[in-house]
Formats: sequence, structure tokens, C-alpha cells
Amino acid sequence: MEKYQTFFPRLVALLIDSFIMLPIGILDDWFRQAEFPSPFFYTWIPLSLLVSPVYIIIMHSIYGQTLGKMAMNVKVLDVSEEPIKVAQAIVREMPQLIFNLGMIYLGVAFFPQTLESENVKNHISVFLALFSVWGLADILVFFSNEKRRALHDFIARTVVVRINQPN
Repeated sequence: MEKYQTFFPRLVALLIDSFIMLPIGILDDWFRQAEFPSPFFYTWIPLSLLVSPVYIIIMHSIYGQTLGKMAMNVKVLDVSEEPIKVAQAIVREMPQLIFNLGMIYLGVAFFPQTLESENVKNHISVFLALFSVWGLADILVFFSNEKRRALHDFIARTVVVRINQPN
């Protein structure tokens, strides 16, 4: 059961992958400070919010790992412990895609308004609360089973395992 003890490797892998995505955040901040015209943001916001989930889907589909998971020697497999399929990679990333699509919607629907608007604050608060509940459920499910499968793993029928371990 050692191969399923993946909490810390997955956490570090997430940090590594977040660091890899850091240039997108830096560009995003720079574009906002440069005060580009509104039409630019209608293109940039969706692109910037989809880069990370698309990267994860492609990497999981091809290698079963992101660069972070490769560095931490963990791999996403089907529950049969065979390589995952593209559909599983998409389903596994669906909560993040839904969150990002929601952020795109909020960005486009309320773009002319400021973040100080009460209407915008209410929509963002509800959206973030729902995503937080999902995240908490994901973590609770992870710690409640022997194979350390998170909620998104159960939905996608995947498991994350340690690889390249000495026998």
C-alpha cells in the first residue's frame, strides 16, 4: 500500500506545476497594469485560464504525469492500473475546467464593472464558496480511502501511484 501514499508527492507536484504556470500569471498581471484595451482581455482571459487545465489534460493523456508528477515519481493510472485514456484525463480535470469556465464567465459578464461592485462581489463569493466546498470534499475523500483516491479520481476512475520505487 506504500505505492498509494502520494499526498506529499502530489502536493509538491502541484507546487512545481504551479511554478511552471507562473509566467502566465506574470503576463496576466503585466497585461492588466499595461491597461490593454477591453477586446484584448476578452481573448486573453479565456486563454490564460485554460492553459493550466489543457497542459494537465495533455500531459496526463500522453504520459500519465505532469512535469511536477514526473519530478515526484507519481503517475495517474486507470483503476486497473493501466494508462489512462484522454477521456479520463478530461473528466479528472473537469472540476478545474468548470471553475475556470466560471471565472471566464464572471470575467466576461462583469468586465466593465469593477471588483468593488456589490453584484460582482456576490457572484464571486458564491462561486468561490462552491469551489471551496468541492475542494474540501476532494480532500476528505482522499484521506478516507486506502488508495488515497480523491473525489476527482473516483469520478474519472483513476488512481495516483508512486513509481520507480526501490523494491
